Amino acid sequence: MSRKIITINGSPGVGKSTTAELLAQSFQNSVWIRGDDIKHWIVSRNSEELTKGLTYINGGACCRNYLKAGYELVVFEYVFTKKADVDRFIENCGIKESCLLFTLIAPLSVIKQREILRLSQNRKSLGEAVDIAYDEIIKNRIDLGTFIDTEFLSPQQVCQLILSLL
Repeated sequence: MSRKIITINGSPGVGKSTTAELLAQSFQNSVWIRGDDIKHWIVSRNSEELTKGLTYINGGACCRNYLKAGYELVVFEYVFTKKADVDRFIENCGIKESCLLFTLIAPLSVIKQREILRLSQNRKSLGEAVDIAYDEIIKNRIDLGTFIDTEFLSPQQVCQLILSLL
């Protein structure tokens, strides 16, 4: 396999993190980048004049740098709700032909059930972010890569499906 950037997209709570980690573990030289970690680099922001969308910009740059360093797989996991977000990310990856985008989806009711499980594990509530992202992803699905329905698939099965599509 040539070097690849696999982007795992989906609404909060759909299983992006688990799938991304499993994918990264499938290769000898791989990286898993959590977009939320990049988002949290910003400590303070109180000006509307600052550039927005830096998680997409910086995420793409990080992916590019890991590929240039020789890693065979970079998995980037974040929420992309529209084509402009995807384009900004890919532009900063610098290697469009190496980027694959997979959007994980399940019925909203299933994602909300997973949210209950998440709370029982003392994890942070995702709140209304689930509904907002879900609606935007469904509305813009034509621009958000290959959709994978995770309702009846385990994270391992989702990972195997993605690997079979490489």
